[in-house]
Amino acid sequence: MRNALFILLFILNTLYLSNCNFTKNNEIELIKNKYSAASINYFYEVALFHHDYPQKIKSISKWKKDIYFSMKGHPILGDRNKLLRVIDQINRLNLPINIYEADKDSIPNLVIYFGVKNQLNLGESVGNSTVNASNDEINNVRINIKYEDLDSSLFNVKREAVILHEIVHSLGFPGHSYTYTHGVLRGNLITELTEVDKQIIKLLYEPILTAGYTGKQFENDFADALYHINSKEKLSAFVKTERIPRKALELIYQIGLIHPNDKTKEACIVKFTSPAFVTAQGDYPPEFIEMIKKAIVQINSSTSELKLVFTKKEHLKNNDGINFTFKKDSLIESSTESTITNVIDWEYLLPRMCKSDVLVKYKNVKEMQLTIISSLYRSICLPIQTDIFVSTKNAVTLKPEYKEILKLYYHSSLPSGFTKSQLREVIDTLE
Repeated sequence: MRNALFILLFILNTLYLSNCNFTKNNEIELIKNKYSAASINYFYEVALFHHDYPQKIKSISKWKKDIYFSMKGHPILGDRNKLLRVIDQINRLNLPINIYEADKDSIPNLVIYFGVKNQLNLGESVGNSTVNASNDEINNVRINIKYEDLDSSLFNVKREAVILHEIVHSLGFPGHSYTYTHGVLRGNLITELTEVDKQIIKLLYEPILTAGYTGKQFENDFADALYHINSKEKLSAFVKTERIPRKALELIYQIGLIHPNDKTKEACIVKFTSPAFVTAQGDYPPEFIEMIKKAIVQINSSTSELKLVFTKKEHLKNNDGINFTFKKDSLIESSTESTITNVIDWEYLLPRMCKSDVLVKYKNVKEMQLTIISSLYRSICLPIQTDIFVSTKNAVTLKPEYKEILKLYYHSSLPSGFTKSQLREVIDTLE
């Protein structure tokens, strides 16, 4: 009788656990259908990694109770309105928690401290957040906002952008993104949450993602949505479905991989994030800008996963992107010459191409359109020297096979960090 009861309890417990797993798996699938792959990958980068320890995966931290904020220190005229606009953006997301201003009957658990000039030693940073949590439940946060001189024309925008950036950190996002460069957590001068920012905040406060939910569990549950998890299988499936010729992968294998500074690590794919900005400076006539814009159209029409945008250099917060410098030089042998210097960031979760400095020397404009588009392609994809374009009297167009390579290179199934040995394995499975 005792054995029969034990067996019955074992069966009931097994059925209960199976039902729990089924319910959880079903909820995870609903989450994956609700949020885009881009949102899930952005979330992974900023919710599960701290910007000071970008190689160490962590667990989810979040608030379980409402937030009550107070302003301390030395706010200046307009700071309160800036902060209230930011808080309103968060509250309009209809999260299970709300943010209120603390009054005499409530104790603030979010303090925003505004410093006076030279008071806060934050280095180059203009703001930071200190989060106190227990068992991954956030208890309180202090945000420091550094004073900056008021004579900058961007002061008000920058001040509000910093407040927004730090408030989003305080919700449970310790990381910075170097993949989604247009989001709030890249440190951009934006004062409105982008759509992908809204998505990751909502995702963090989904009930299934509890405080303490580990990064490794997230990798397991969301493996099919995370670009760099099971990437060999994803690339192999994409190549076979799209009938990508083997020679395209062989060319990437031969010249499209970059060796890291650490010689113990393999060469791998390193890409620009989208959007990537293109600028021009130096000695050039106005028609060179039109040539750059035509080249950008060619590149953008070849892949939907990289968008190049021409902008004025002074509009950029940093020098990331593709930077053309034109220099007139009558002593060069050919009509144009170009050299490219790349800067790569190896320190974060995935390597990224920060910028390409393109120096173009010219003594006439005869081949400038071809030089510009060739330099652009070499900066973002393959450092190839062969003729990859068809040049006619009216236009320079990318050859179809090199359009296909560009599309493959920037496809999400071939993420930055994809190694030489992984690529070799995929190639060897093809006929």
